[in-house]
Amino acid sequence: MTGADLSFVLSADDVLMIAGDVVRRPNGVYWSPLTGREVRLGPSAVRLLAAFAVPTSAAVVAADLGVGPDAVVEGVRSLVGHGLLRDCAPPASPEVARRTGLFGMPVTDLAGALRGETSHGVVIGVPYDAGVTYRAGAKFAPEYLRRVSPGLFRSVVRDGRPTGMYDPVRGRRILDGIRLLDIGDLAGVAPRPGGPMLAALTDTVAAVVEAGRVPIVLGGDHSITMSVLDGITRAAEGIGVLHLDAHHDFGQVRTGSRDELHHGNFLDWALGDPAISFVAQVGVRQLTDEVGQAPGRLRCWPGRTALDLPVRDIIASLPPGLRWHVTIDVDVLDPSVLTSTGTLLPGGFGHLETVALLEGLCSGLDVLGVDVVELIAGPSDAPGIIVADILLRTLDAIFHRQKTHAPGFATALAVSERDGASQVADPDAAVPAPALDPAVPALGPAVPVVDPGAPALEPAVPALRRGSRSKVDTTVPEPSLGRVVPGSALPSVVSAPELEEVVPGLPPGQARTGPGDDTAGSRRVGEVDGS
Repeated sequence: MTGADLSFVLSADDVLMIAGDVVRRPNGVYWSPLTGREVRLGPSAVRLLAAFAVPTSAAVVAADLGVGPDAVVEGVRSLVGHGLLRDCAPPASPEVARRTGLFGMPVTDLAGALRGETSHGVVIGVPYDAGVTYRAGAKFAPEYLRRVSPGLFRSVVRDGRPTGMYDPVRGRRILDGIRLLDIGDLAGVAPRPGGPMLAALTDTVAAVVEAGRVPIVLGGDHSITMSVLDGITRAAEGIGVLHLDAHHDFGQVRTGSRDELHHGNFLDWALGDPAISFVAQVGVRQLTDEVGQAPGRLRCWPGRTALDLPVRDIIASLPPGLRWHVTIDVDVLDPSVLTSTGTLLPGGFGHLETVALLEGLCSGLDVLGVDVVELIAGPSDAPGIIVADILLRTLDAIFHRQKTHAPGFATALAVSERDGASQVADPDAAVPAPALDPAVPALGPAVPVVDPGAPALEPAVPALRRGSRSKVDTTVPEPSLGRVVPGSALPSVVSAPELEEVVPGLPPGQARTGPGDDTAGSRRVGEVDGS
């Protein structure tokens, strides 16, 4: 059951479990990536939810607490009504056509990808090309890359440890010890400009970055990058954008409505966002009517000029201390190398030149995310293999740097290798859940967010507006309980004040206000315990 409908019949003997798609965030917030809804729980409600980490009934929980079952049933009713608990019978799901993701990675859901030390990077497919102005087809690229990439590199786990693959040119193993998981494509019926798929992308990227993983986004057209950046800036500060593209993708600094956003102007809004500290462009060679005035936060190395400089000189000219998102438009490549894109321009990079440049930059910059966009699938595997190799080398450089620079990464890597027996050795096998941490309730069995081989289905996620850095839509009044319907225009964060009072004997929580109190225009978000 989803939404806040509390009219259903619930027996004290019904066996329930924590919903498998629920992700726990800080401060008692629980998020469903399938619906985009969040519920803030107080300490008592968290304890009640945790009691169902192993499937059980309200009657059993009441007996353990020494209270009457009727009191527990009312609390459980609210948890079920808000989608946090469900019947323990396995939900019906479509047949999974293929159990492997990018580079043969295991396919799981977002909750499974973010558990414990399960992964270092999370692949997110975005089959969206509603933002193109010329030639469509980029929405098929995520599945295309998944299909052809295992012919280049295949993720294998041996003795509980990901081994990567040996590269005779570099004389070492690529992605050695790095755990990557693919959560499939964001769901959606025919994507429409600015639709729920982009809101879901922002939420998903934010969750991945907050969990300390690297989001690896497969587009899709270049307009999706703005939603990626929204998710990154929600979870981190001091963000720079490294933009590889044949086109400027910038006309003027804009804020507010994104009704006119498309793949050729997403930087208008990126440079209008104060959370984006700097944009570095490489490879731009588009002819224009006028020479625009670039803002001070943008620097461009046009055409092939970046190839004439030592990479260390480019890095030295960038602002220090930033964390970078890398966005790769495949039309940065010369048409003699790749023609499978919508807006070709001559004078671009070769494959090895692109690899060398990205390896150098990502080895010297603190990169926390990457996307690849504007690839159009075709009958030949060659374009997909070329793009997959560029992405592979970029990821290897990012994680190779993290091994040696990022605080705590080596420790996390050692922990993941120690606990690696819980990982998938066979890419076609299911992803088992790790051992339960008593401090964090289990999230239930992993259910794939989407079958990578299935048609795209649009999630019921309320569209998010970007009026401020708060993701709560400040223009919509606070909804009352029982009227929030997934997919409506209502805010995605709701409160459930009845949960605290219906569990006698549990310690009372303290009223808190939600995030955003120091952000202009944001509103307070109530929590479950008496807010």
